[in-house]
Amino acid sequence: MLGPDELARVESAIREAERHTAGEIVLVIARRAASYRSVPLLLALGAALLVPAPLLLLSRLAADQVWLVQAVVAALALLLASPEAVRPRLVPDCIRRARAREAAEREFAARGLARTRGRTGILLYLAMAERHAEVIGDVAIAGRVPEAAWRAVI
Repeated sequence: MLGPDELARVESAIREAERHTAGEIVLVIARRAASYRSVPLLLALGAALLVPAPLLLLSRLAADQVWLVQAVVAALALLLASPEAVRPRLVPDCIRRARAREAAEREFAARGLARTRGRTGILLYLAMAERHAEVIGDVAIAGRVPEAAWRAVI
C-alpha cells in the first residue's frame, strides 16, 4: 500500500523515534481489520424479512408472488452488499473500531511485542478500510505515556 519513497520515510521516522526512546516500534498497515463476510447475508435476510408486510397490506399480490419479490430483494441486497469494498461501509463505526482494536491486539501478540526486553513494545496499527488507527504499548511504555500522547500519535 506504500510506495518505495513512502516506505523509506516511514522506516526512517520509526528509526528516529526508536533512537529517542526505549520503545521497540512496529507499524502494521492492514487493508482491513476484518472481512465482514456476514454483513451481506444479514442485510439480505433483513431486507427479505421487511418486504412481505407492506406487500401483503398494500397490494393484492398472492403469497407466491410476495415470496418471489422477497427472494428477488434478498438476492439484490446480497449482490449489492457483497463486494469487499462495500462491506465495511455497511457496518456501524463502533463495530469497525472494535474489529480494528481486536486485530491490533492479535498483531501485538503475534509479533511478540509483549516479549521485548524491558516490555517496551509499541504497535502502530492502521486499518485502512475501517479508517481507524490503534496504538498499543506494552506495560512499561503504557505506564509512562499518558493517554493524550497516544491520541496525539494517532
